[in-house]
Amino acid sequence: MLFPIYFAVFIIMILIVGLAVNAFITICNMKSWSRERKFKPSDKILTALCFIRFFLQCDFMMEIFGMWLEFIPLSEYKPRCIFYFIQVFMDFFSRWLGAWLSMLYYVKITIFKNAFFLQLQTLIPRITGYVIFISVFISFAPGLIYALSAKQGFCINAKGVNVTTNITSDLLTFRVISFFFGHSLPFMLEMLSSIYLLCTLLVHIRHTKSYVSNFTEPNMDAHWAVFRYILLLNLMSMCNFFGNFFLWSFISDYIGRGIGYFLAFSYPTSHSIVLILSNPKLRREIVNMFHCATNLWRFSKQDSETVTQ
Repeated sequence: MLFPIYFAVFIIMILIVGLAVNAFITICNMKSWSRERKFKPSDKILTALCFIRFFLQCDFMMEIFGMWLEFIPLSEYKPRCIFYFIQVFMDFFSRWLGAWLSMLYYVKITIFKNAFFLQLQTLIPRITGYVIFISVFISFAPGLIYALSAKQGFCINAKGVNVTTNITSDLLTFRVISFFFGHSLPFMLEMLSSIYLLCTLLVHIRHTKSYVSNFTEPNMDAHWAVFRYILLLNLMSMCNFFGNFFLWSFISDYIGRGIGYFLAFSYPTSHSIVLILSNPKLRREIVNMFHCATNLWRFSKQDSETVTQ
């Protein structure tokens, strides 16, 4: 077996939680859209992100079962390449959507004086759909190049297939190009926008503390909460980046592959959970859901006690 049973069970539990979390965010945003008949740019990108993550985690779960039961290494060339291409495409697409979401928060929250950024703030509602479409193309092309680059590629690691074990220079070039456009570039954009947003928050906090009246202490809890959420999201994105780097670089090493799978597979779950905690609307929906579940449980308990009496 390529996966120990305890490791596979642990990852599958994380993926099941991720499926529930991403489905919850998608359903909440779609329900909000059905009431208001409009989508905020951030909600539009967040819905697309969680929607694609739901199917990505379904794909991850299929891969876990396939590698655990040794179905994937024994499968034929074309089905396996199609399977991994779909996975790589969805992974790249989700990374780009996460980067755009981070950049959108920076542009919307920061107060600019530059004419270009002021114009960009007004154009965001109209260009959000185009940004998502561009992300599809940016994710599709590197994924296709990587999946079909050579028979020594990631999707070819099977028994009974005569391939060379040495990585050719062409394959290495394809890997570098695909990894750069699929992971490195969106990671850098996300980090830069988050760092600028953190600097903006720090400047705003210092400015507020300096110019506020001495008789009133400003409440900085909300600012520090946003600061912590941004740091946490950055940490998760960094772990996901290095996890995918381990998968792409040390695919034959058992420890590196295990670390890479853990970091890459757990990222969509943990990242979406933090997005729920940092979103007031989604937090209210969570509270309402638990409140309804508690009331339903109490009502059913009272009914059962009435019947027994």
